Amino acid sequence: MVAGEIAFNASTIKELVQQSTNDDERSKTQINELECQIEEKRRQMTALERQIVESNKASISNTSLTDRYTTFDYEINDTV
Repeated sequence: MVAGEIAFNASTIKELVQQSTNDDERSKTQINELECQIEEKRRQMTALERQIVESNKASISNTSLTDRYTTFDYEINDTV
């Protein structure tokens, strides 16, 4: 979703650059605003990517811990 917003804003910037000959100052303002929005969306994407990586690490860690307890439980029950 965020990537789509970035692509849309980038496309809009291209159109504004082409139209900037008619109203140069207004176009510059719009281009600057869109560039700021794109940069913010990129920061959001980076943050989401970090969250996904951390979530995957936590999931792997929890799985490993569960596997250890399950193995330990089987070893204890086998010896009893």
